[in-house]
Amino acid sequence: MCYLGRETVERVLARRDLTARETAFWQLIDASHERQEPARRSLVMRAAEVLTPDESYLASLVIALFNFYNTFVDLTGVDELTVQGYEASGARLSTVGYAPPPASPPVAG
Repeated sequence: MCYLGRETVERVLARRDLTARETAFWQLIDASHERQEPARRSLVMRAAEVLTPDESYLASLVIALFNFYNTFVDLTGVDELTVQGYEASGARLSTVGYAPPPASPPVAG
């Protein structure tokens, strides 16, 4: 597992000094929100000049899942995490990923 570090995450989220690959990933994200087909296609085609077909495919899956999840959360009224909640979640994900915590042994009784 690779944790990029807070500085890298903040730089990419602010879209500062992006590499060609980072720019291509942002183009796919922007394309996912674009409603005009010609503009969307242009963003996807520019990203495809940099990313491999597998990278484009996997990035599209992740983007679609995040868009789905964000819409689900918005519609069901789930509260947004606090800053501390996001930091705790980031620390956990960077060390153990999405794996659930180990099951507790059964209590004898």
